[in-house]
Amino acid sequence: MDCAFFVFTQCRFSNASVAAIRLRPPSDYPARVPPYQGSSSTQVTVRDSVFHSNEQVTIFYGDTMTVEDCWVEGCGFNRSAFKALFENHGVMQLNRVLGVPNVKRGYRQRWIDNYGQIDVKNTRFGGETGGMTIVHTFNSWLCWPAGTWMPSGLMPAPPNIGPYPANASFGCGGSVRIEDSMIQVNAMGTSPNDENCAFYFAQIPEFFSISGSVGFQECPWTQYGCEPDGYSMVKVNSSIDLGPSGQLAVAARWPNAIRLDIAPLESWIDSRPDLGPEIRAGYTALPPELQPFQVNPLHMSAPPTRGTWRVGQKVWARPLPLPNRSGWAPLEGGGAGWVCVEGGTPGRWRGMKLV
Repeated sequence: MDCAFFVFTQCRFSNASVAAIRLRPPSDYPARVPPYQGSSSTQVTVRDSVFHSNEQVTIFYGDTMTVEDCWVEGCGFNRSAFKALFENHGVMQLNRVLGVPNVKRGYRQRWIDNYGQIDVKNTRFGGETGGMTIVHTFNSWLCWPAGTWMPSGLMPAPPNIGPYPANASFGCGGSVRIEDSMIQVNAMGTSPNDENCAFYFAQIPEFFSISGSVGFQECPWTQYGCEPDGYSMVKVNSSIDLGPSGQLAVAARWPNAIRLDIAPLESWIDSRPDLGPEIRAGYTALPPELQPFQVNPLHMSAPPTRGTWRVGQKVWARPLPLPNRSGWAPLEGGGAGWVCVEGGTPGRWRGMKLV
């Protein structure tokens, strides 16, 4: 299906043992050697439809796909392990989708596997039957010369390729944007614990943004196999070297190589009964090594001790809650935060005063 246009309207897809909608990859994927065959230059639109108990909603290798005003339910106990409902290898948009997960614990299930660009708006990722991770990102921000057919001669890099070549570049990575959506992730559909999170970076994407969304942290500690402190919003593949000799050392040479924008969620609730419901900012914090690439304001209780920072970058002081939870403690000495005055890992920081 090359150079095609498809519209599915008011359809019902039920009980498929494979993907309900699948566009095949080019016949030479991933080598992409001419002649080009498959689903290139193809657009798919699905609207006003129902997906019920299919192993996957779609495996998409076309150019653009839009899914809007649809109701989607997971496949539950008939579903294979390590599969996402949406597997995107192109540009995909989800608008006004109501998602009802039906997960099997320990099967590493998730909503989206992203190898391209994904844009989500006004979508509900439900928490029924335990919920599952929203997105696994598989397309790296980093490129390196590979002698491929691509005009730039660059392809996405694997998590670790040893010493990175001096002419490594960026611009191959995927992007994830989620706006005005509901995120209910109880970390029941994922295993092992290093993937118990809302967003899992199997590869570090070039662009990641979440804004205007609500989220509920509802994993009741170890009773359901979660980590003692629940789970984090974002976790990174443990095989990726985040240290000063890894791929982030390459990213530090290009300030815009990685852009991460995580606006505070409207509510990120911890339902551990020993703590009581409260908004906990720690769940939205990225690993410290990725924080230098955040474009939104950062709030910390002390200057950074990890990550590679540039001169002029700032972090703002976070007031601490009072022990009786009656309010916020004032900032000591009127400090507003810290500014990096000497770049490095973590660089040298100087306090900023309120005036």
